[in-house]
Amino acid sequence: MQTALHRFLGVERWRALGEALKAETQLCPVPKQGSWAVLGSTLVALLPLPFIYLNSVQPSATQLDLPLLVIGVTTLVAILLRGRMQLYYNRVTTWREAFSLTHTAFALGCIPAVLILFFSPELFSQQQQFVQEKLVTKAPQQISQTMLILQTLLTFLLVALWASVTEEIIYRGLLVSVVRRWDLGMAQKYKDILACVLGGSIFGLAHLPTWGPIAALALVGLGIGFSLGYIANGEKLMPLIVYHFLFDMISMCVSSLGVFR
Repeated sequence: MQTALHRFLGVERWRALGEALKAETQLCPVPKQGSWAVLGSTLVALLPLPFIYLNSVQPSATQLDLPLLVIGVTTLVAILLRGRMQLYYNRVTTWREAFSLTHTAFALGCIPAVLILFFSPELFSQQQQFVQEKLVTKAPQQISQTMLILQTLLTFLLVALWASVTEEIIYRGLLVSVVRRWDLGMAQKYKDILACVLGGSIFGLAHLPTWGPIAALALVGLGIGFSLGYIANGEKLMPLIVYHFLFDMISMCVSSLGVFR
C-alpha cells in the first residue's frame, strides 16, 4: 500500500530531483564570473522587455515585428557572451534521466499556476482567446478545412520552436549559468536560488503584456521550475528546449479546441 502511494505521489522522482540539485550545488561551477558579467547578463535578459511593452501599447504599423527581431538579436548576443565567458553547452548522455528531472522540476514550478487557475479559471479562457485571435490561421473560405488546420499547426510549431529556443538560451543558458558562477562569498546553493528566482522573474515579466499580471506570476513559477531542471541536469539545455517546445505546442493546441468544427 505504501509503495503504491509512493508511486502515485512520485516520491522517487522528487527524491531524485533533490539529490541531483544537491549534487550540483556541491560542484561549484566554473569559471567564476564577476559582478559586471552578472549585471551584463541581466541587462541582456531584460533587453527585449521595453520593446515587448511598447508593442503591446502601440503595435507597429508596419509588418516588421520589432520585439521578435530584438529577441532574435538578444539570443545571438547570449550565445556570443556564453562563448566569451567560456560557458560551453553540455551534451546529454541519458535522455530518460534528463527528461525525468526536467518533468519533475517543471511539475514543481506548475504548483503556482495550478493554484492560480483554481481560483481564477477565467485565465484559461483568456489564453484561449489570445491563441484563437492571434495564432489561429484566418484564411479565405475557398481554402479547405484541412489546409486551414495544417497552416495553423505550422504556425503553432514555429511559435513553439522560436519561444523554446530563444527563451531557454536567454533565461537559462545565459542568465542562470552566469549568476550561478557569481564570484561572491556565499554558498553555492544560495547563488543557485538567486539564479532561479532572477531567471524566473524576468521570464514572467517578459510575458506580462501578453497574459497580464496574474498569469505572469504563474509563469514566474514555471520559469523557476525550468531553472531547477536546468541546474539538476548539469546545465544541459537541450532537454529544456524539447520540453518547453512540447509544452507550448500542447498548450496552443488545447487552446484552439473548438475553433475547427
